[in-house]
Amino acid sequence: MLAVRCGTLIDGTEAAPRPHAVVLVDGELIVDVGGPELAEGAVEVLDLSTKVVVPGVIDLHNHICFDGEPVGHLDGDPMLMPFRCARNMRRLLAAGVTSLREAGAPHGMSFAAKDAVEAGIVEGPRLFVSGVPLVMTGGHGWNIGLEVDGADEARKGARQQIKRGAEWIKLLATGGVVTKGEQLGAPQMTLEEMTAACEEAHKANRRVLAHAMGPVGIQGALEAGVDTIEHGIWFGDAEIEAMIEHDVYLVPTFSVSWVQSQHGRDLGMEQHVIDKATQAAEAMFECTAAAARAGVKIAMGTDAGGPGVDHTMVALELELMLKSGACRTEADVIRSATALAADVLGLADRLGTIEPGKLADLAALDGDPLLDITAFRSVDTVVKGGRIVHSSSQPA
Repeated sequence: MLAVRCGTLIDGTEAAPRPHAVVLVDGELIVDVGGPELAEGAVEVLDLSTKVVVPGVIDLHNHICFDGEPVGHLDGDPMLMPFRCARNMRRLLAAGVTSLREAGAPHGMSFAAKDAVEAGIVEGPRLFVSGVPLVMTGGHGWNIGLEVDGADEARKGARQQIKRGAEWIKLLATGGVVTKGEQLGAPQMTLEEMTAACEEAHKANRRVLAHAMGPVGIQGALEAGVDTIEHGIWFGDAEIEAMIEHDVYLVPTFSVSWVQSQHGRDLGMEQHVIDKATQAAEAMFECTAAAARAGVKIAMGTDAGGPGVDHTMVALELELMLKSGACRTEADVIRSATALAADVLGLADRLGTIEPGKLADLAALDGDPLLDITAFRSVDTVVKGGRIVHSSSQPA
């Protein structure tokens, strides 16, 4: 039995912070949360009594196989990718991420990474993988995706990823920022293609995420039956109403376009990337804030691994969630990256809050994120499934 002494506990629910709380852990699970008396008789005590303890962060949009190099991020020897992936997962743990949804990787890398983490070969967050994204021929992300044209090919592509072990199917509904020669937000996959992929995913009890920018692409993805909209710019009242009607989460991923627009020139990025990223960043702030005001559910994803965003920059995304108006308060930001993210995964009964019966995923911060969200830049200790997987006092 492990007793975790907290200076202050923010449990991820809407409850007030609890000073001097103790979290009692048996194996992987939290069995009780209470006062200092719970530590009496515990076999092991983890003293975080000078820290603020929050649930482990859940990153809903992450490319663990890429490092976020600003230029040539898809170049390099594929044989090095497993080693980069292992390093990225260690960085994510150090940033407080205990679970993540992988949003696209080539060469079956995400499936291998998941197997390696579950087998204890490497240390990393709990992974929920999508594998190779489905794209139209020559569409956004074609160089890491499976090109499909027509409903039958999309259906087969979804089946192939499910066969490999995908828990999510990723669709590229529209153009994006990085791929050269395409228009930002232009519709790409057709309604028939996306509908076929969604049908295959849902009948196999899988879910679907869609890269979708612009009203036509977003409406098509929603009509097809996707479960989350990723990025989402240039949408209006009709798309907001449709997201609410279909109970679909928006995962905006502010960091990547913000970094590319603000620092792209210094990082040596091509001008077409900077130009499109600037358009995306400005529109994303405005649209996401409007969606939040209307009641669209918004959860956190970093898009780390995208050009300019590495896996140490989780705190930046949380800060931009607040700066953009996607979240009204620091408490809302924390819930977007914990309880709400767990709901997206369909695992609200297992993840996302610090309550009895949940997996013991905790992050201890040096500062109070309810006073200053930048406290996530200083993660001291991380516990995943009852095990200490990162400690700043014991560097790897």
